[in-house]
Amino acid sequence: MAVKLDMSKAYDRVEWDFVKKMKLQMGFAQEWVDSIMKCINSVSYAVNINSQKGRIFHPSRGLRQGDPLSPFIFLICSEGLSSLMRSANQVGLVKGARVCRRGPAISHLLFADDCMLFGEATEQGVRNIKAILKEYEGCSGQCVNLNKSTTFYSSNTSEATKTLVEGMLGVRRCSSPEKYLDNISLRLDRWSNRFLSQGGKEVFIKSVLQAIPTYAMYCFLFPKSLCEKIESSLAKFWWQKGAGKRDCSFRDSRLGRSSSYVWRSIWAAKASLEKGLIWKVGSGEEISVFDDAWIPNYESVRLTSLIDNLHLVKVADLIKDDQREWNRRLIESTFSVVEAELILQIPLAKEPHADLLVWKGELSGEFSVRSSYQLLQKNDSTAYALQDIYKRFYNKLLKIDIPLKIKLFIWKVSLNYLPTGMNLTIRNI
Repeated sequence: MAVKLDMSKAYDRVEWDFVKKMKLQMGFAQEWVDSIMKCINSVSYAVNINSQKGRIFHPSRGLRQGDPLSPFIFLICSEGLSSLMRSANQVGLVKGARVCRRGPAISHLLFADDCMLFGEATEQGVRNIKAILKEYEGCSGQCVNLNKSTTFYSSNTSEATKTLVEGMLGVRRCSSPEKYLDNISLRLDRWSNRFLSQGGKEVFIKSVLQAIPTYAMYCFLFPKSLCEKIESSLAKFWWQKGAGKRDCSFRDSRLGRSSSYVWRSIWAAKASLEKGLIWKVGSGEEISVFDDAWIPNYESVRLTSLIDNLHLVKVADLIKDDQREWNRRLIESTFSVVEAELILQIPLAKEPHADLLVWKGELSGEFSVRSSYQLLQKNDSTAYALQDIYKRFYNKLLKIDIPLKIKLFIWKVSLNYLPTGMNLTIRNI
């Protein structure tokens, strides 16, 4: 079993004497410990009552919230619980969980003021955990909040055992473990279905989402993978539309009046890219019969047959929903013999699913540079024919006995790579 503990007012309950003894036990020098303790016990407070500052008083325990030193001091405090769990694990009082048979036994996990303990879901195992927590609470001043703590069990734990453990610990059961560091995901899930403008999303990201990890990042060095996941979540939320749908599609993009040279160069490849895309028929609700490419091994992007049936708009109109098969009679009476045969050869899944746009140059449907290069050669026969001519020219150029800088100059001239006034103007430089 696993017990997720919630410490009630964890920072406010830390006993200063316990922190001092823990530092000395861990081997810190007396002078260093005294200096740190001065930072802790020199704090003073005053309460404002009716806009009037009250009498100054000095606390006898607790750590200041927001102090950059407090998280590190609390880690030393948590080391007391960690030491108790390690000692109990060594003498066999607590049996930790193993990820695999030969893996190490994990008796506890700690992160800041969050704590998760692992042990056996038995009467004796629960008694041992309660004894450890009681000793830790008595020394450190910490107090477990039973109302917010939860327990988790493996799938082979009986219902009677779960009831026994809950009764002894006084902690409620939870069906699925809580996720750590998921505050950003929870906020995104709550706001993704709301129609925020681009400006509203910017304010929400800067003032709310980016502020969540700020304090933790001030105290801890986040792994690079975690930072990348946070950035990815924010980017998806920024570009999405409505209920999780992306609002920025390269296929639907426009060139614009004053586009940069880089964007115009990228956008120029759009037509070539679309020639390699084809729809994989699922439900057929998103595929246009006439405007989209959806028939494999069909040279033309659009159907060439003259259709008299004006009711045919989507590919779904050609499918029998109740039987999940093509409407053979409708297809053969509407399209030419060649087109009808190609359509009837398209397999349909037994259960309808979303239509998928894939790359027809690869069997996997994923884009590859190799297949796109072959597609460009196939579509531009002139460039393919000139390729051998260019190759022979450059082979001769490399064999000429002239300085290398002259060869490079000729190569740039042949490809129009020189920074002439016209080329610079075209590139807005």
